[in-house]
Amino acid sequence: MNSRMETPSMIPIALLALLGTVVLYLTYNVATIVYNVFFHPLRNYPGPWYTAASRVPYLIKVIKGDYLTWNQSLHRRYGQVVRVAPEELSFTDGRSWRDIYGHRSGGKVTFSKDRRFYFIGNPTHPETPILVMTDDQNHPRVRKVFNNAFSNSALQKQEPLFLEHVDRLLKAIEQKGPAKFDLVTLFHYITFDIMGELVFGEPLGLFDGNEYYRAWVKGLFSDIKASSIWRIGYYYPFFLRLLEFLVPKKLQEERLESFRLANARIDKRMAEQTNHPDIWSLSEREDKDGKPRLSVGEMHVNASGFMLAGTETSATVLSAMNYYLLKHPAKLKRLTDEISTSFTRTEDMTLERLAQLPYLAACIEESLRLFHPAPNGFGRFVPQGGATIAGHWVPEGTVVATEHNNTYRDPANFRRPDDFIPERWFDPAFNSDRKIAFEPFSYGPRNCIGKNLAYHELRLIEAKLLWSFDFHLQEESNDWLDQKAYMVWEKNPLMVTATPTKR
Repeated sequence: MNSRMETPSMIPIALLALLGTVVLYLTYNVATIVYNVFFHPLRNYPGPWYTAASRVPYLIKVIKGDYLTWNQSLHRRYGQVVRVAPEELSFTDGRSWRDIYGHRSGGKVTFSKDRRFYFIGNPTHPETPILVMTDDQNHPRVRKVFNNAFSNSALQKQEPLFLEHVDRLLKAIEQKGPAKFDLVTLFHYITFDIMGELVFGEPLGLFDGNEYYRAWVKGLFSDIKASSIWRIGYYYPFFLRLLEFLVPKKLQEERLESFRLANARIDKRMAEQTNHPDIWSLSEREDKDGKPRLSVGEMHVNASGFMLAGTETSATVLSAMNYYLLKHPAKLKRLTDEISTSFTRTEDMTLERLAQLPYLAACIEESLRLFHPAPNGFGRFVPQGGATIAGHWVPEGTVVATEHNNTYRDPANFRRPDDFIPERWFDPAFNSDRKIAFEPFSYGPRNCIGKNLAYHELRLIEAKLLWSFDFHLQEESNDWLDQKAYMVWEKNPLMVTATPTKR
């Protein structure tokens, strides 16, 4: 009887406890918002009040793929430094490249990476970072191993490999006949086949119809897109646990299996005694005593990292460059004329000679400026003691980043910033452009190791394409630039037709 009477009396207590918890939670959040807006060390930096109050608006834009356009609108309104989150500043001032990403003199500590921004990892070795994520102590060691493999001398040895894959691309286009086709897909095929041979010692066979690897390539972007959502969990751990619970086990296992397969291909390549000119034969994997400089885990994770970094990026630039050229016939003609008058036959297009074509180089630079393959900024933490960035004092612990795409489209840096004008890279009429703002391969000790590879690959593919075919943009791709960005661009199909030239 007494127990029955006690139960109702406990209900109000439970409700009061729940209500008290809710009130405390709301009070804490309101107090945090008030502090962020009115008392935070970054309170005097320009930006909307809601980005100062909470990171939620930032994350919503990231999840929707709209961060890039949103960030650009903020910079156009507030200037070259904007507070995009309570503890984060976004820069489009070209001087910030050196201040954030460059070497620091006088023994000053470098800016550390904001790991919440980076989703790249290998679940088979979760504790082993790829090259771009290694700490300051290990980065020089790992990078030294691969430096030689990406040098110009190494790329000269790999030239026959590049030529073989470009020929496969040309044959694939020729087989399309008068039918329209998607250039983006073919650019993915060639860049993945090239990197497959450089990383695994053999191509993926994408032009030969290998459906498994075609699905793998297609799934990589889905993985990148999904990782944008996972970033919520890096700021709000409760959501990370919830997301781990919600993701189907089958998808998690399929993702894990793709990395296991890549690891197995690396193990197979390591077991082979070959001088095939790939990353491994040209790198310094052993010290003078014959001891390995990298662990097996480091080889696995960096191989996966190279496959992503060396494929999606080049395919994006090629897609954008051909779209811009097809939308600007006079510039396309100028580039085609430069190529056709520089060579009497396609066999003369060597990496060395292609590097001497000024208008081709200008078209590549302008495509990188207008449609950078990794358009967002890469976050860094300001070290202890704070630092001056582009003339602004920034307190320690602040996350800072220079935005690739929006720095290159800032009217304060480039005249007619949204127009495709390859001539700006050599015409004195554009001497007012602040070229210091243009760092498409990042800056400093952690700049892109594959810069030489990317330029050679872009020159060779583009020159042979325009030598061999006349392309025609299809109506459904007129608005190809209307895309969302999730770390990389969610590229729409670039539909074209191709007619063999009469050279």
